Amino acid sequence: MTRRSRFSQGLRERAVRMVIDNGAEYGSRWEVICSIAEKIGCSAETLRKWLLLAEVDSGARAGITSALLAQRGPRGLAWRPAPELAPVSHARRGGLAPTQIQLGCV
Repeated sequence: MTRRSRFSQGLRERAVRMVIDNGAEYGSRWEVICSIAEKIGCSAETLRKWLLLAEVDSGARAGITSALLAQRGPRGLAWRPAPELAPVSHARRGGLAPTQIQLGCV
């Protein structure tokens, strides 16, 4: 089940444009985000995430695009260990398990 947002896609795009356009008027990017977020009625962290996603979608930042996220679904990008990185049993390696290591006297 997909969760619906309180904010329309148009409002999100407008807020991101406002942050980009007004960046020179503030001392830092965070100040811009806080100011715009207060004006549109969302949290600064929410607006920061929208901005990061917009940068990924435009190619300015590396990451997974929103189109790929929508295509794969909410659980489609869950982490799974690669087969070559899966744990190997100690017997197959020919060694002792960490709990079976014997310490000898020197």
